[in-house]
Amino acid sequence: MNSGEQARDARIKALDDVALLGQLSADAADAELNDVECGMVADMYAQAREGRRLTKKQRGWAEDIARRVFPILASDVPKGNRVETPVLLRRANLPMKPPGRV
Repeated sequence: MNSGEQARDARIKALDDVALLGQLSADAADAELNDVECGMVADMYAQAREGRRLTKKQRGWAEDIARRVFPILASDVPKGNRVETPVLLRRANLPMKPPGRV
């Protein structure tokens, strides 16, 4: 697991039940959730808004769906080592504009 996935998982774990299910239900149309999953998310979201907490199995299922649906942010992905530009590709050696048509 890379640091981007770890950061996404930490964001998911930090969400409470209502916020997690609210985001899942908002993203259900855009996400690749089937009808059964959409219905289950909607039911759990309605129950969570009434004050009922999710069980461990329900929370785990919702987090698995969230891992599949929520994107990994580009800011969370580490950048690789910088490589020096080769001498032949430096700006001084490149033409400033493309050649004209013949």
